[in-house]
Amino acid sequence: MKRAEVANALLVDPSTVDHWKAAGMPHDPYDMAVVMEWRIAHECEKVRSKPSGEESDEALERKRHWDAENAKIKNQQLKGDLLEKDAVFKEVAEVAHRVRGALMNMGSELSVRLSRTSDALEIREMIDKAVVEKLSSLRMVE
Repeated sequence: MKRAEVANALLVDPSTVDHWKAAGMPHDPYDMAVVMEWRIAHECEKVRSKPSGEESDEALERKRHWDAENAKIKNQQLKGDLLEKDAVFKEVAEVAHRVRGALMNMGSELSVRLSRTSDALEIREMIDKAVVEKLSSLRMVE
């Protein structure tokens, strides 16, 4: 994940991400779960480090917000609602490999049929039909 993507996801300016990096946020590479965990801990620590008489309403509200976000994430983890990034990437790579393989074979499968006609409309229909059949067969593999 890139710096700009982290900034967009958290609705902040990219320079804010730079400030967080300087404050110790893990960033090599950016992992949104790790970034969120760090942000929650960082905000909570900012509130805890102030003497009790100096806690502002804003800081307390930020602490409540991040505590709630942390609880939400932990709850989602417990319920199994969050996906492991590596598992998702692996599945996407496998699907892309299957799609590529199916589409790479289309030329040899279609060439004989296409060589029998010079009608552009008929050729287009043959290609469209072959693409739909390939994509439909991939859906069945899931």
